[in-house]
Amino acid sequence: MRMWSVGKNDALEKPSSEAGFTLLELLVVLGIMGLAYALAVPVYSRLLPSVTLNATTEEVISDLRRSRLKAVLTGKPVAFILKEDGEGYILPDLEIDKTTKGIDLSFKESSRHKVIFTPDGKNDGFMLILSAGERERKIISDWITGRISMGEEQ
Repeated sequence: MRMWSVGKNDALEKPSSEAGFTLLELLVVLGIMGLAYALAVPVYSRLLPSVTLNATTEEVISDLRRSRLKAVLTGKPVAFILKEDGEGYILPDLEIDKTTKGIDLSFKESSRHKVIFTPDGKNDGFMLILSAGERERKIISDWITGRISMGEEQ
């Protein structure tokens, strides 16, 4: 029995012996992938410290805001204390003890080492500086409102 079809029917044709990739094509693709990898690694390594510093800054801001909220909710003062080596902080009331590896924390006033949040959510204002090598981020607290933000001194 003969089947009639209109147009080209790929299923009835013999498979081509030229299917697949040549060794040269595979080597070219691997070379391009290797070049892309070689260019991406230096860019990634330059960006990593900045990303780490930004993430740590956001984490510290979050813990400062949590301390402030705890003071307001409990009606008791809450302390934020820097570790002596400058690589971390302690929040005794929240049972938090964090280490910031490779990132130094210091207050603008070098003699200062802690902040006390009062039950009305205020503090005496501060600038906390986070630094990793040449990179630096600042956390500011307004002494009137107690608002905590990242940025420049106002």
